[in-house]
Amino acid sequence: MSAPPAAVLPVAIGIARRGGQILAQHLSEGARRLTGVRPPGGAIAFMEPAADALHRAFREEFGCAVAIEGAPAIFESLDDRHAAPRHEIVFAYPIRLEARRFYEQDRFELLEGDGGFTLIEWVEVARLVGGEVPLFPIGLLDHLAQPR
Repeated sequence: MSAPPAAVLPVAIGIARRGGQILAQHLSEGARRLTGVRPPGGAIAFMEPAADALHRAFREEFGCAVAIEGAPAIFESLDDRHAAPRHEIVFAYPIRLEARRFYEQDRFELLEGDGGFTLIEWVEVARLVGGEVPLFPIGLLDHLAQPR
């Protein structure tokens, strides 16, 4: 299989909080080796507003609506640690999930479009600050540390 064409990918992610935690999906490669975490979301389609893409991603993946609670922080993410380098422009929205059940579970799995599963969990921001687990996109951790 050939590498995808070089392109900048626009992405919308949702930052849900539960006390001192954020909701994050595990990023892994190879035999499910954890390489980091990032808030859930998805790619923005051509001519689709970022907020609409975020709502769509949560409906498709979580089966629930989200309330956007503020303007997005915007990050440029350059990642060349994998087989195919990635260049993303990330719109990170503060959100609240409308389904309470996700706040009541510490971790759960979501079915991906390719038939695989992604682990989603509430991660202590302190673990991220301590460098125990890398958070993507780069720059998001500094943003989370700012007073709200």
